[in-house]
Amino acid sequence: MINIIHKFGSYISYTCHKFLRIRMTLLLFAAASTMFAAGCVANLDLDREASNITTPRYMPSESETTATSSLDSSESTSEYIDGLATEPVVTTVTATEVSSTTATETSVVTETEPKRTSATTVTAATTVTTTPATTVTTTEKTTVAATSATTKASKDENASGLDVHLADDDDYYFRNALTGDYAKIYDGIYNGLFNRADVFTVKYVDYDTLYDIFSMVTHDHPEIFWTDGGYTYTYDYINCEISPTYSFSKSDILKIQEQIDENISEILQELYQMDSEYEIAKAVYEHLIDTVEYVWDSPNNQNIISSLVNGESVCSGYAKAAQYLMQLCGLQVIRVDGNVIDSGSHTWLIVRIDGKYYQYDVTFGDRVFSDPSSNPDQLDYDYSYLCTTDEIMLRDRDVDKTFVKLPECNSNDYNYYVLNDSYYEEGESNVEADMADSISHGERVWSAQFESESDYLTVKAKVENGLYHDTLIKNYTFKPDTMVVTWYTCDDYTYSITCWRE
Repeated sequence: MINIIHKFGSYISYTCHKFLRIRMTLLLFAAASTMFAAGCVANLDLDREASNITTPRYMPSESETTATSSLDSSESTSEYIDGLATEPVVTTVTATEVSSTTATETSVVTETEPKRTSATTVTAATTVTTTPATTVTTTEKTTVAATSATTKASKDENASGLDVHLADDDDYYFRNALTGDYAKIYDGIYNGLFNRADVFTVKYVDYDTLYDIFSMVTHDHPEIFWTDGGYTYTYDYINCEISPTYSFSKSDILKIQEQIDENISEILQELYQMDSEYEIAKAVYEHLIDTVEYVWDSPNNQNIISSLVNGESVCSGYAKAAQYLMQLCGLQVIRVDGNVIDSGSHTWLIVRIDGKYYQYDVTFGDRVFSDPSSNPDQLDYDYSYLCTTDEIMLRDRDVDKTFVKLPECNSNDYNYYVLNDSYYEEGESNVEADMADSISHGERVWSAQFESESDYLTVKAKVENGLYHDTLIKNYTFKPDTMVVTWYTCDDYTYSITCWRE
C-alpha cells in the first residue's frame, strides 16, 4: 500500500513539473513575440521618416485617440457617415509607401460626380477601385504657363508673389467636423493628394468611411484640381494603401497653376482691399458671372481650370472657382451637391459671413444661364442666389445625403434685397411707388423680392399686363426710349422680379 501511494505521488509530481515547464515555455514565447512586435513598430517608424511625402498640413493633437463628429450629441452620426457610428479604431496616419498586399477579391465601384451610386462589401486583402464616370482631361484650349501654388514657401505666400490669405486650417468645414483618428486619416489623404503622391497609406477603416473622408477632402479643397476623385486601394485590416487617379502630371500642374495665378491676380488684389466678407462674396459672385460662360460640354468643367483658365464651365466649375477665391480671402465655404427640380444634378455653395451661414449659387446667379434669350448687355446678375436662406434656396432643390450635417442658413442679414430696401414682407403695398421712384431718379434697374408668393404673383401680373408701364407714362415725363420698361424677368422659386429700361 505504501508503495502504491509513493508511486502515485511521484506521478503527480512529474505531471505538475511538466505543466510548469509548458507554462514557462508559453510565457517565454509570449515575451519573445512582444519584443518582435516592438521591433516591427520601430521599423515602421523608421519607414515613416523615410517617406517622401511631406508632413500633413493639419497636425492633430497626440491626445486625439478617439473619433467623434461635431454633430449635436442628441443626433445619431449614422445619418451622416456610416463608419463614424461604429466604435472608432485607434489609428496613426502613416505616409509611407508599403508593398501591395496580394488581392483575394476585386470590386469596382463607379462614381458619378457628385453623388455615390453604389457601395460594396469588401474582405481582407482586397483591392477596391473607385472612379468617376467621366474622366477629366486637358484639351488644346487649356493654355498654361509655369509656376504653382504647390511650391508655396508658406501658407501666406504663393509662387507668383501674391499675398494669399488662405483660410485657417480650422475653417475647412468638413475637416472641422472630424477629430481623433478620422481627422488623422483626412490629413493623410489631404497630404497625399496635395503632393500628388502615387501611393500613400492610412490606417484601415471600412469602405464607406474611407469614401466619405476622401470626399470630405476633395469638397474642402478645390485647389487640388489634379484629382478627379477616383482611387484604388488595397487593405489588410491594418492599413489602407491608396492609389489616386490623377488628371495631370506634376509638370502640367505647375504650368496650369501659374496660369490660374496670373488670371486671378487682379481680382485677388481687389478682394484683398475689401474689409467686408459680404463685399468679398458679392465681388466673387459678380466676377465669375462676368468672366465665365455656361457651356455644358466645356473641358475640365469639374474643376477650377474651366472657370479660371478657359472661361467656360458648368455648375461644378462655377462653384469650385468661387470656393477657391473666397477661401484665398479667408472665408469658410462649403460645397453642396444636390438636385434641382426638373433639371437634375447641381452643385452650389454655403458661405459663412460674420459667423452666419448663407446659401450661395453663382450658376443660377448668371441670368444668361437661367434665360439664354436674355441680353447680357442689359443685365447680368440675379442676386436672388447671393447670400440667401434655406427657405428660399431649397424651394426648388434637394440636397444629397451629406457626410455631416450642414449648417442652417436662416439669416436675411446679407440678402441683397434686404440690404437695398427692396424686400417686401407680406402685405406691403408700396411696390409700384418704389419702382416709379427708382426710375424717376434715373436708375436703370429695379429689382425686388417678396416674402409672400401671392404678393409676388400680383406684382408679376401687373408687370406682364403693362399696368406699371402705363403708370410710368402717365405720371413721369421721360423720353420714350429711356422711360419704357423694355424687359423683365421673374423667378417663381425665389419670388423675385427685375425690371429695367434701356
